[in-house]
Amino acid sequence: MHFPLFIRRLAGRHWDGPGGLAELLPIALPMVVSSASDTLMLFWDRWLLSQRGMLEMAAAFSGGLTSFLTACFFLGVLGAATPLASQYLGAGRPERAGAVLGQSLFFTCLVAPLLPLSAPLAGLLFRAFGHEGELLRLELDYYFWMSFAHIPMLFKASFGAFFTALGRTRLVMGASLGVALLNVPLAWLLITGGGLFSSLGLKGAAIATGCAGMLGVALLASQAFSPACRREFGTVSGLRWDGELMRRLLRYGLPGGAEFLLMMAGFNGFILAFQSAGVLSAAAVTICFNWELLAFLPMTGLQIAVSSVSARCLGADDPASAERAAFNGLRVAWSYSAFMAVLFLIFAPQLAAVFAGQKGSIEAVSLASDMLRLCAIYLLADSAHLIFGGVLKGAGDVRFTLVTSALIFWGLAGLTLLGVHLGYGPLALWSLFIVSMLILGTVLYLRFRLGPWRSLRMIEE
Repeated sequence: MHFPLFIRRLAGRHWDGPGGLAELLPIALPMVVSSASDTLMLFWDRWLLSQRGMLEMAAAFSGGLTSFLTACFFLGVLGAATPLASQYLGAGRPERAGAVLGQSLFFTCLVAPLLPLSAPLAGLLFRAFGHEGELLRLELDYYFWMSFAHIPMLFKASFGAFFTALGRTRLVMGASLGVALLNVPLAWLLITGGGLFSSLGLKGAAIATGCAGMLGVALLASQAFSPACRREFGTVSGLRWDGELMRRLLRYGLPGGAEFLLMMAGFNGFILAFQSAGVLSAAAVTICFNWELLAFLPMTGLQIAVSSVSARCLGADDPASAERAAFNGLRVAWSYSAFMAVLFLIFAPQLAAVFAGQKGSIEAVSLASDMLRLCAIYLLADSAHLIFGGVLKGAGDVRFTLVTSALIFWGLAGLTLLGVHLGYGPLALWSLFIVSMLILGTVLYLRFRLGPWRSLRMIEE
């Protein structure tokens, strides 16, 4: 076979046409960069806090994750806006995509005030998992301020879902990069004080996150209500209550939000149970997930892109191209995950030592290094669960993913808490997490291969 012929056949199989890499990558790569920007924000904040001590870094992880838990249900509902608007675009009805944005913004305005009201419940949760003393005080402080910082995140998600459905993910990427770039000096100044005033520590990290997030909202809103978008998609005329469309958004968004909530609640339960084994375990799991996020969060951007492309194909009654988009997305995800797995296997001690800080613990770094090496076992399965889960959600097969994720993550939290009480060590508890991720990836792949998603639609005929 001549080399040019091989290239042409390869392009025909994976690159060209609906669902091909030529359609997927221009949407996916900006979303990957956008998710990576969010990851680097977390990474930067955690690194600054690690220089103040392991306890503050651990409190930022558990307190921030629990605060995010209160927002994740609403984010899950808003996530349904991307495939819903994508299916309308595939069906040749762009004005309905603008109306989806309007309902997303109405929903966000209604639920945003609920986030700070959840703060009193956080103390009950932390105490239930045995957290006390300085760790508890720091967790509660960070939770309170992050509940305000997550409000701009909801508005950014509303606009981001709209532009992702349009395939204009460079706008989402630009907004995320702007947020990340503003957060770097702002977080440094507020966390450390910059030699100008007393450092705010965890409180400063949360305030920096919220202020930077407002910039992203402003950038995306200016584009969504630009004259071009108003003419093509009716984004201004779509800012009116549409009961039928809101019901459709909630019909598919509520199960997605419940899945996100239950999954994150189970994961949060796993983290809190793991941290209840002691400060050493708390610091080690925080270090490990600081790096694991670099492997996971960029792939969530790819998941959103695959969900959008496959949903548009389904809206055009072309399930074969939707399946093609899924496998092309999986190839990209596996390439990145394989790179991260090799990185963790070879450089685990050096990566863990980055978060040692001036008050770092040698024991915590050593334990985190072993946990990072074990991460390499499940990264490919984690990518599979993101990609196939994205296609299922893009088709509207949300109830299956809801039940599957809830069972696996809540089972993980329960087994971890039991393991702590039985005296199992951190590596044994970490193995439970790895096995759970392998099971999740396998189950969603089987649902993708055998399930009814090809015949499902989210839009009206």
